[in-house]
Amino acid sequence: MSRPEPQFSRRVQLLLDPETYQRVAGEAASTGRSVNAVLRDAISARYDDGEAIARKRRAEAAGRVLAMMEASTDEKPYDPADFDEDLYYENFWSREMKRLESEASRQA
Repeated sequence: MSRPEPQFSRRVQLLLDPETYQRVAGEAASTGRSVNAVLRDAISARYDDGEAIARKRRAEAAGRVLAMMEASTDEKPYDPADFDEDLYYENFWSREMKRLESEASRQA
């Protein structure tokens, strides 16, 4: 959902060196925005009250969650037939024995 364009009430004249203008114009062309919109976004990102930063962090977090969800689809689903009860209890008792040995050595 896009934000409604705010009403602008001030006009500013800004002089840029050719290299800076080319970078801004390139960004504008690649994103389908005007040079003015790119400059307004850059100013907002620098001077906003933190909402722009919070939005960016939320978007990045959402991207990480989506990447994890896509990665989890590569795993095969749990199949109870694959459960190895002997291995489970062997690992369980092995951990339990280590815990008891550790506890006994601390008490000694």
